[in-house]
Amino acid sequence: MRQVALPIDEVSQVADARRQATEIARSLGLNETDRGRVAIVVTEAATNILKHAGSGMLLIRPLPHPESEDAGDGIEVIAVDNGPGLPDAALSFADGHSTAGTAGTGLGALARLSDQFDWYSDSACGSTFWMTLWPGRAVPDQLLQIGAVCLPLPGETLSGDDWRVEQAGGRCAIMVADGLGHGLEAYRASMAATDVLPNRENWPAADLIHEAHGALRATRGAAVSILSLNLSTGQAQFAGVGNVAAFIGGQGARKQLVTHNGIVGHNMRKVGSLDVDWPHDSWLLMHSDGLSTQWNLNDFPGLDARHPAVIAATVCKAHWRKRDDVTVLVARRN
Repeated sequence: MRQVALPIDEVSQVADARRQATEIARSLGLNETDRGRVAIVVTEAATNILKHAGSGMLLIRPLPHPESEDAGDGIEVIAVDNGPGLPDAALSFADGHSTAGTAGTGLGALARLSDQFDWYSDSACGSTFWMTLWPGRAVPDQLLQIGAVCLPLPGETLSGDDWRVEQAGGRCAIMVADGLGHGLEAYRASMAATDVLPNRENWPAADLIHEAHGALRATRGAAVSILSLNLSTGQAQFAGVGNVAAFIGGQGARKQLVTHNGIVGHNMRKVGSLDVDWPHDSWLLMHSDGLSTQWNLNDFPGLDARHPAVIAATVCKAHWRKRDDVTVLVARRN
């Protein structure tokens, strides 16, 4: 199931967001207690958007358990807005404090009821809140933190972009695919690309590109970038065809990884790979061309220390062109 994007512009959308989130939680097998936590978190997050920012968006997606299919999946909720930010963060999270004339329990409730919680707020770009909820509040250990936002062109219901991360046996493969154009046919192309990753986590990045090339011949084609990683050593290989950009960065610096010209599934020449060193606490950021190239994490003081989901959502919110589908994926090695 892909990420669900729910606009929050009016009161009636709060109940709809709660209903959709609860249905996703039920489909994942979460019990009544955990579904209740999901309902409260989504309600509080949506209500806070309306009270403090006037409008915004909730992004909801299932979280596959990284260790075992039998351990139970979780659910992620991201709330974004373009409001005035939090002038006093510590006070804002204290129960009983409100700037909107209410009881002031919303942000405190989000932090308490979530199993993982992070946020970023700035007067220039508004606020982003990230929350996860896991069955029985059992948060799995994760060697790799992942955050992603994938949104369709405004007016479309399906995104022509897709992304996927597969991990097994200490190996990991990360892909972002951008189907040519937008709408249904672009959606089919990007899905065909990401469908080649399962059970191929240990393949070299260039081989995965060639596998995707064969899988996309019956589609309109896509731009595809892949990073194949040894989780323990940080040694990685990168290969990309088309304009899905990729960067490794940290401590105020970033390095762009070079992609080849062409279209995966159609006119693609022989593809080589680039050896990449990915140190601990450095971040990987990959994005489709729906994102402006003008983004810079240095424009958001302190953002690069936040969870990758907060980084992805904040950068996307600030730099989405809104003339195309957009995907922003951020990962960090623990």
